Amino acid sequence: MTRGEIRSKAQVLLDEFADQGGWTPEELNHIIDLAYNAVAALFLQLDDSYYISTHDFSLQPTIEQYDLPDGCVKIKRIVDINGTPLTRLYRLTSRQDYIGTGFTKTYYFQGSHIGFLDIPAVAATYPCLYIRRPTVLVNDDSVPDVPEYLGHDLIVIEAAISALVMDEEQNSTLEFKARQLRNDIRDLYYTRNADFSRQAEGDEALDDLD
Repeated sequence: MTRGEIRSKAQVLLDEFADQGGWTPEELNHIIDLAYNAVAALFLQLDDSYYISTHDFSLQPTIEQYDLPDGCVKIKRIVDINGTPLTRLYRLTSRQDYIGTGFTKTYYFQGSHIGFLDIPAVAATYPCLYIRRPTVLVNDDSVPDVPEYLGHDLIVIEAAISALVMDEEQNSTLEFKARQLRNDIRDLYYTRNADFSRQAEGDEALDDLD
């Protein structure tokens, strides 16, 4: 659904459940934006793979810090030229332990920048997986950057509930539907993320060593 379609559906619910109304499109758009942010945060918490993006850091021998990718929320993984994952340095007081090694093996954050230690001896490209922030709704044709199944319906319901609360009204039917949708989303993503073997498969070569 587009933002315009979400607003129309939310307005139908408000006309049905509200004793009084009068929300302008601009007011509803603001309410939809807030509901959208909350729903996107839910999906980010349950399964951030929907928002994974790639980026290549082109490291130079004379540069330690670089800009983070646009819209970066969280770094998932950075690997060196051999495919070995870099580790994150949490305490900048330990920075001096890595300077002078001549091989980049860790990274750290400082504001909107990311630093690499040690600075590589030669230029190198380090691939990165990161979590981007959801895109912003800019007009009525914008589509919320969340899974459409259940996610868009939840935005509609949450927006209608927020509008009712602002008008000092409540509706138990909509609140129940919102809880149900959130539970359905949690159940769906928990099942999907847990749908794999909990133990390593057998290896005949290793079994012979028993």
